[in-house]
Amino acid sequence: MAQVLADRLPWTLLLSTVGLLVAVLLGLCGGVVATLRPGSWLDRASEVLIILVQSIPPHVLALGLIMVGSLGLGWFPAVGAVTVRGGGGVLDVAHHLVLPALVLGLSQAPWLLLSCRTEVRAALASDAVRAAVVRGLSWRTVTLRHVLPVSLAPLVTLVGVRLPELVGAVIGEESFAWPGLAAAMVTSARDLDLPLLALLTVASTALVLVGSLLADLCYLALDPRVGLDD
Repeated sequence: MAQVLADRLPWTLLLSTVGLLVAVLLGLCGGVVATLRPGSWLDRASEVLIILVQSIPPHVLALGLIMVGSLGLGWFPAVGAVTVRGGGGVLDVAHHLVLPALVLGLSQAPWLLLSCRTEVRAALASDAVRAAVVRGLSWRTVTLRHVLPVSLAPLVTLVGVRLPELVGAVIGEESFAWPGLAAAMVTSARDLDLPLLALLTVASTALVLVGSLLADLCYLALDPRVGLDD
């Protein structure tokens, strides 16, 4: 059982981390740019993305990306983490990682994008931002020094809340035959391997708790108004 955990855990951490980065980049960049340009095509596109992606089940999204990116265009592998023959390098793993990480990131991006749009709108209407604009500061300075620090803290909290879905990416790992913990949990449940299933469940829970702790620490670093007792 320990060997299964040692073999599978790095793959789950890799997929979850890259998927989280994709979701944060899409949510943060899309939310900030769309909100700073209300009524633009980026603003309208972000609204369409929120509605469209949130309404598509993750397994359907995975199958769609496989059909387009793998079977249709042939750009990315459809299954696995490495090439069976002659693979295993960093570039090979990254090549296999694109589609599953994109599915995981897209499935979480609407929540982050919606939260970021809301927080940025609230920050733009605050007295601090208005005072910065009156002082003649550029929009780039206002965005980087006044808008983003206020908007990032709630985004970090939302990421901590959504961590169970990132770690327990059963559908994503099963759709792409990714050799992670989630796929091992499905196999152990199907084979009624209860000790292994219990070990994998405890390991997934521990990952979620560690991730939530890291999210709280990041919140403290981003917002000095919050203390350890809050």
